Amino acid sequence: MVTKVWGTLTLGLLGFVLGALWIFEGLEMIEGSSITKGPAWSIAGAILLVGGLIAMVVGVRVRSRLRPPTPAPTEPELLPITEQPTSVSLPAIRENAPTWR
Repeated sequence: MVTKVWGTLTLGLLGFVLGALWIFEGLEMIEGSSITKGPAWSIAGAILLVGGLIAMVVGVRVRSRLRPPTPAPTEPELLPITEQPTSVSLPAIRENAPTWR
């Protein structure tokens, strides 16, 4: 099952990248290619790009369902005695502070 998930993610990524490349070539943004100036390539690239995105989303969702849930901690972890705070500093008291009686 894990191999199918990684295969889906890989094919989705490949479709996304190839679709983007075809869109850019069809819109004449990349020159020197044999498929430049072809609106059909832009449409095919858009379809491939969307298909690649869908495949990646499906792969990620299936992969997240296959992971076992993280167990809850049974006891809180305590710091060793040497790492416990030893003193607390208090703010200084003003000389002219009013006193409440």
